[in-house]
Amino acid sequence: ARVSFERLASERDYYGHLAALWLGIPGSLADQSTTIAPEKLLDLAAAPTAQRIYELRALGETLEARREWFQLIKPFSNTELRIAAALASQWHWHDMAIATLAQAQAWDEVLERFPRPYAERFTEAARTQGVPVTLAMAVARRESGFWTEARSPVGAQGLMQLMPRTAQSVAKSIDLDSPTDLVLTQADTNIKLGTAYLGQLLQRFNDNRVLALAAYNAGPSRAKKWYTNPQPIDAFIEGIPFAETRAYVKAVLLYAAIYAQLNGLPEPLLYPYEIEQFSPNDPLPIGPSVFNAAAGSASFTLSAAPRPEGNP
Repeated sequence: ARVSFERLASERDYYGHLAALWLGIPGSLADQSTTIAPEKLLDLAAAPTAQRIYELRALGETLEARREWFQLIKPFSNTELRIAAALASQWHWHDMAIATLAQAQAWDEVLERFPRPYAERFTEAARTQGVPVTLAMAVARRESGFWTEARSPVGAQGLMQLMPRTAQSVAKSIDLDSPTDLVLTQADTNIKLGTAYLGQLLQRFNDNRVLALAAYNAGPSRAKKWYTNPQPIDAFIEGIPFAETRAYVKAVLLYAAIYAQLNGLPEPLLYPYEIEQFSPNDPLPIGPSVFNAAAGSASFTLSAAPRPEGNP
């Protein structure tokens, strides 16, 4: 079994990090980010369609720019998509870089798939609310891919995909003006409100990120209902009845671990106290020499992401 776990732990996905957790070792980042030659970026940026897209973004015509971008890259090969993603990243158009890399299935381009825009705002909001900054950024990465104007079919808005009614309630609790739809698409306000809401959920569920994330996605009442019979935490996650919420919890936990690694602070997929909350009689699978048993409550300064040469 250990050999199988060791093989699985080399993967960067949820189960790879879960295997690493059980082995008591840091999860794999498996970063194979490539360097794009500057002249290739310049050639693409000089194309008339690319220049038009750049101008549309400068004018605030984001939706039209997105439509033109998807039309531009539609016939691209995977190699060309990789160049396009690097250009989008250079333009600080992180949501398009993420989407373009997904189209290319370039999963190992970790630096561009997990950018760190608004790092100072996330860090400040996380510290104010007592939320791990890696978790707040992981939620935004999953919710919107860092698209500030993202709107879901059910009405959730902005970086952290807040429902207007939830945003109004949270704003009142932290003495902010009640936000309008337009304000919710502004990064600063959305980060403050989304991180505050995440902090409220963590407080409600005793700092257990699994339950807080389930609540963020499916609602606090459902998360509370699901958390009934004592069972191992991994079994609980697999047993979440909503497929969307189950995938969401796994993804955000993984993304938080990845962001921690990118900042030089390896963290386990799950904290020891979270495991104990679900199954207090089970021995911890984590070696104390690898991870701090008290980790999880403190946030750290999120640094700007280093970029490969040729991708400023």
